[in-house]
Amino acid sequence: MAVSFAVTLFFLWALKPIAIRLELVDNPGGRKRHLGQIPLIGGIAMFLGFAFALLTLDISLAPYRGFIAACTLLIVVGVLDDLHELSARTRLYAQVGASFIMVFWSGVYLKSIGNVFATGNIAMGFLAIPFTVFSTVAAINAVNMVDGMDGVAGGLCLIEFCFISLFLFLSGHVHDIQLVGILISAVLAFLCLNFPWSKTKKARVFMGDSGSMLLGFTITWFLIKFSQSPYQSFHPVIILWILAVPVFDIITMTFRRLIRRQSPATATRDHIHHVLASTGLSHRACSLLIYLFALVMGSIGVLGSVYNVSDYVMLLLLFFSYGAYLVMYSNLLKQHTTTELFATDES
Repeated sequence: MAVSFAVTLFFLWALKPIAIRLELVDNPGGRKRHLGQIPLIGGIAMFLGFAFALLTLDISLAPYRGFIAACTLLIVVGVLDDLHELSARTRLYAQVGASFIMVFWSGVYLKSIGNVFATGNIAMGFLAIPFTVFSTVAAINAVNMVDGMDGVAGGLCLIEFCFISLFLFLSGHVHDIQLVGILISAVLAFLCLNFPWSKTKKARVFMGDSGSMLLGFTITWFLIKFSQSPYQSFHPVIILWILAVPVFDIITMTFRRLIRRQSPATATRDHIHHVLASTGLSHRACSLLIYLFALVMGSIGVLGSVYNVSDYVMLLLLFFSYGAYLVMYSNLLKQHTTTELFATDES
């Protein structure tokens, strides 16, 4: 874990001048309110930290070849997107490609979704592969959507990795805990330069699309793998509790944009972090509130799993939680709606 942290931190510093020279940076304008050019190197640095640390582990890498290949594909496409702004279709192809690698190379897919309707375990059958690909792509983009404020996406992914490692510890998956551990260390190193530690100390690096796709995919990989036999550490419905914040956000944004007759891919400033910021809270306060919500939701998922609460009860509780989220979100919008809040990105 120390290797992953140190190598990631090293590359975050070492790649900054190169990124500026290559214009691998995020420029202010449109919805983007940061000052100056911010290097988009978080994803590359975390991947390199993960890769170097992986080589130091005393385990066989054979079971993880598909995982590494899929991550490499997303990093390469993500970096190209950060450099040249690829089309949404190209990014989608890469995400689907990574999902296919996960399914067909590594055999990681949603064979069942549990007893979520109180009718017995639901096997996905011929829908297993398309449902897995759709869910993976949705999760990757959900993480990308919450990456709109300093510290939010990185912190959420860190929390989600910690919940995954807790489940792996409880179920005795020692080798996989090591893998998740080096991912946690890489994200921690990234947050050292991305979290808004004070009003004057803003983010010095961003993760970019390479980072959001990498983290979204890796989290989804572990959640799917360990929600299914023979590795099952928790029931599939728990995935939604661990991913509650990005899932709630992407569902809300998708329906809002469809109602407004906009493309679901339209960039607007009505994500939960933007709405919280519109109340006057600092970026640090917004991040910490979102972290708290993620911790509460994930903890409920853990307790439900530990105490063997029925899948359909956990799903029902999740619906109630989303209803409470919508009430809070709607109240914040009513109190703090501005023209700027709903402005699309013209850059």
